[in-house]
Amino acid sequence: MSASTQEYLSSHLRARVAALIVEARRVRNMTQHQLGDKIGAAQGVVSRYERMGHLNSFNMTLDVFKKVCEALRLDPVATMQSVAMAEFTGASIAYGMEKDRTDRLTTEIAALKRKLPAPKVKLKLVG
Repeated sequence: MSASTQEYLSSHLRARVAALIVEARRVRNMTQHQLGDKIGAAQGVVSRYERMGHLNSFNMTLDVFKKVCEALRLDPVATMQSVAMAEFTGASIAYGMEKDRTDRLTTEIAALKRKLPAPKVKLKLVG
């Protein structure tokens, strides 16, 4: 897997985790400050966790992820499985859509080629 593909997947997964944190915190009617108090972090750190999908240089350790999940009453393993499954499903759907698009374009190009007149080229044999 290329470095750019790995970076894309990494940032995409971070964005999914960040969105899940925001959603779970809001469902629990919890502020960033309250979540920070529960995990032993400042409100600004919680804000960065919630924006980490947009920050390529900021990552959350597994220990912090576990603390956040516990504070939000989420099962860490089930949460990561759902994030990974959503990523896999999204990638599969995107691949399927891209394959359909490629197949459709290939068919359209073949139809256009059939409509074009045969080229009028005369070959000279040298020899």
